Amino acid sequence: MPWWAWMLVGIAVLGLIALVGWSTYRRRRSDRLRQAFGPEYDRVVSTTGDQRGAESELESRQKRRARLDIRPLSVAARGRYAEAWRDAQGRFVDSPSDAVGEAETEDLRQAMVHYRTLFEVLLGIPEGERPPDRTEERPDERLRETGT
Repeated sequence: MPWWAWMLVGIAVLGLIALVGWSTYRRRRSDRLRQAFGPEYDRVVSTTGDQRGAESELESRQKRRARLDIRPLSVAARGRYAEAWRDAQGRFVDSPSDAVGEAETEDLRQAMVHYRTLFEVLLGIPEGERPPDRTEERPDERLRETGT
């Protein structure tokens, strides 16, 4: 076999190795993002319609979050927030007509239920310890994007 044929075989083998390496990297990236984001991964992929673009968005979210100075609440602060939330919930979510009257009550109640879920996630309350009468809703995307 002439030397140039060996060169072509070598280039083809190197190309194949690069292709396998790139494919493995992409699969691991997708698996890592799926594990980190759970159902949010599928939602972003379906919203963008492009897996590569969705994964870039999710990686940028991870980088933004890594730059935040997220510290756990002290036990006292956590207790204060939890108590304030129980008070607000008692006044509004559990008895919306007493708190607001008839105007837009259901929309406001749904918003409070939505933010109750977010609040519980931020407090780190395990799903099994959350009140059973909740409507499962995803936290507002705008809050996640701004890092609050």
